[in-house]
Amino acid sequence: MRQRQTKTRLTGGIMAWGLLGLSLFGSSTTVILLVATLQNTSPIYFPGMALLIFPLTFAVWGVGGVIVGFPIWAGLHALGLRGWPVAVSGGAGLVGLIWFLATREWAVGAAGALSGAAAGWGMWRMAYGRDGTGR
Repeated sequence: MRQRQTKTRLTGGIMAWGLLGLSLFGSSTTVILLVATLQNTSPIYFPGMALLIFPLTFAVWGVGGVIVGFPIWAGLHALGLRGWPVAVSGGAGLVGLIWFLATREWAVGAAGALSGAAAGWGMWRMAYGRDGTGR
């Protein structure tokens, strides 16, 4: 049986699930990378730091998803670019560039690209992946 692409409207429900996925996956990856870096390099690291950092990173990813991500997502959706490779590569490129321009550090840009790729996949999976509309 062959599936074909259907024209799915970008509804509020899809956007809400996508924002939740973007925020969860992006902030989780950011916390993992940040705690791993602080644990190895900083004297201020303490056990349980991830539990304190997560709400802040979740809020930052949520606000960034609304301000930066939603307009780009709406444009890509309208163009029919709804596959996971577009979400992963777009998230990696966009977040990696933003983090690099903010710090001028290549390592931070690479960490941003990892977090952005995870956020893009999480957004795609929770918005489209459940019912196959992104295929």
